Amino acid sequence: MRYYITTTETRYVDALRELKAMAGARYRFFKGKIADLGFDELGMHEFGVPCFFYKMCEDQFNPERKGPAVDGFKGGDRVYENGKYYFKYAVRGRGKAFYEKLVDGAPEAPKELNKGDFYRKPDINTVFCMRLGLPDGVFNERAILFGQVFLLHNDTMVACSLPFRDDDSKEAAPAVIPEGFTEVTERALQAEIKKHNEALVTP
Repeated sequence: MRYYITTTETRYVDALRELKAMAGARYRFFKGKIADLGFDELGMHEFGVPCFFYKMCEDQFNPERKGPAVDGFKGGDRVYENGKYYFKYAVRGRGKAFYEKLVDGAPEAPKELNKGDFYRKPDINTVFCMRLGLPDGVFNERAILFGQVFLLHNDTMVACSLPFRDDDSKEAAPAVIPEGFTEVTERALQAEIKKHNEALVTP
């Protein structure tokens, strides 16, 4: 089961903006690093490290099925991402020395990720939920459900879609509504997201 909360309080908006800025800084840092290696794009969790490396297909209309061999990398299969064709690679073998060099000087990830156990890779959703004590990584007897957070309306609203389990089992994770948040329906949350997305494409 899930519940939905929103707020326009500055402290929460600023907290989410800070996390997005940190994630953006890490992305830009690693984007520069992989560009030096001859790649055009990367795949990574927001507070993780790059795990996939992409070379753009020179011919977007008739791309080859396989990209050129790249020393130290494997793969090169053609993929379609964000409206473009790329060749996708991963580091060959464990790549310990490669990653030690790659992360040297990288902007720090949030300190919360140095403690506790969680089921998803480190990202903005995980850290925001940890900071506010919101339920995340909740078992529903068939799967693990995770929290989602959104920064809407030109950075004036935080909206959250959160899992919960309200029973007497050891997996119980009651709904938490921090001070300053208002519980809304799923339909109301989707309406806010739709309004936000429409504003982004309106000239």
